[in-house]
Amino acid sequence: MPQIANEQRKLKWCDLLVLQFPMWWFGPPAILKGWFDRVMTYGFAYTPAERFELGLLRGRRAVASITTGAHANVFAPDGM
Repeated sequence: MPQIANEQRKLKWCDLLVLQFPMWWFGPPAILKGWFDRVMTYGFAYTPAERFELGLLRGRRAVASITTGAHANVFAPDGM
């Protein structure tokens, strides 16, 4: 799919990926989850032997900036 290949090309080009999103039911919104599933694929982002710091995207950085919209007690260690 050309759109996926284009997204993967952008990731290979960048040094820093910034992910800014609102937390949605304790995870990323569905559209971002779909992006992860389609773009960060086996063979592009990882293989069984090449994961984490040895992964195929090693040398690049990512920052997650996540906003929330609930009361503080929900995010406490003993919260939901």
